[in-house]
Amino acid sequence: MSAAGSGKTTFLVDKALSRPDDRIAILTYTRKNLEELHSAFRRRVGHVPAHVTLQTWYEFLLRECARPYQASLYPAHRIEGIYFVEGQTKNYAKRSDIARFYFLSDGVLLSDRASDFVIQCNAASHGAVLRRLCARFTDVYIDEMQDLAGFDWELIELLLRSPIGITLVGDTRQGTFSTNLAAKNKQFRGHRASTLVEQWKAKGLCTVLQRLVSYRCPQSICTLADSLYPAMPATTSMNDHISGHDGLYIVAPAHFEAYMAEFNPTILRYDRRTLTDGLPAFNFGEVKGLTFPRVLIAANGPIQTFLRSGNPTSIKSPAKYYVAFTRAKHSLAFLYGGKCALPGIQTYLPTEPGA
Repeated sequence: MSAAGSGKTTFLVDKALSRPDDRIAILTYTRKNLEELHSAFRRRVGHVPAHVTLQTWYEFLLRECARPYQASLYPAHRIEGIYFVEGQTKNYAKRSDIARFYFLSDGVLLSDRASDFVIQCNAASHGAVLRRLCARFTDVYIDEMQDLAGFDWELIELLLRSPIGITLVGDTRQGTFSTNLAAKNKQFRGHRASTLVEQWKAKGLCTVLQRLVSYRCPQSICTLADSLYPAMPATTSMNDHISGHDGLYIVAPAHFEAYMAEFNPTILRYDRRTLTDGLPAFNFGEVKGLTFPRVLIAANGPIQTFLRSGNPTSIKSPAKYYVAFTRAKHSLAFLYGGKCALPGIQTYLPTEPGA
């Protein structure tokens, strides 16, 4: 269980490189995270080593789990692919009606029922799915584990009970994505996944290691981001670099142009409805996993209320905000023209010509 900027991807890459005699699969949900894993290996050793297999979560379900033993449950057609369901599948078919319950059409598996299909294949084949995985891999690492949902957690528990070494890495405060929106295990979605991890720990299925440090953000930014999740452990900054413009700032709209010219921050916004004076900006959901030297956030309504009141409960769904707050290596500024009740935030004033 890691904080933003703690080096989760680096940890997995180092762990895999240190075990060249093992057969290791590293899984993650999004294509973007998968490419970051590829890039991390290329930066370290120039390539992905032969003993490491990198796959997205759904590639793993399809190639390694569902297809090899689908005949035990669904012999009529080869599984051609996965249909990514928006929301929840509600076709009202009985689970015993395999073709209608698990598939959109012949050979197209429904994403929110894919892990359940794998579990049923394993049962129908008397454990052959897990035996094959044990033969294929000594270890499975799962990055961004907070993105898992629904029956994914049931499959993870099966893996935890198997001889395969399972390593889950994630920050539940960054639960901005979800593999599916199935009703199963919805109480563990996003930041609430930590509750399930504690249940596994109580059953003796895992140990929990906390990496409560950030090598990215200075302490003032860590503290601000932590305030969005007051019940969770605090983060300690390991970034002691002094750039001359560090920490938290308020930038009034009248000083926006001057601030951009002086510091050239990356602009972030909640979504395109938040105006940025025509300048290019990233939506919060696009920047997960990225680092920028400086960030300026165009404050939308919830952030304005947070800054004005000092009360983080004004941000009802904090995951995307937490991601945005924790992207900066040196400074985090808010484009905001009102009063600010948060301690430790400086007000930016342009340097006068000739001063």
